[in-house]
Amino acid sequence: MKTLEQLVNKKFDKKLLDFKSYKKKLDKMRALVKEYNIPCVLKSDSDCFYVEMLYHSLLNKRKFEDVFF
Repeated sequence: MKTLEQLVNKKFDKKLLDFKSYKKKLDKMRALVKEYNIPCVLKSDSDCFYVEMLYHSLLNKRKFEDVFF
């Protein structure tokens, strides 16, 4: 089992911040999050996931407000 874990870790050891395509998406997400004055510090993959969840939550909030207000 440890050998399998080592193989998987070796193959997928890149961070999300290392991918150019994700950086473009991240810039768009950061812009929306900063509109709401939410601090956005990205140091690890978990920070990226947090910002992505915030981004989608804020998009849903906007859609909800457009429909009901």
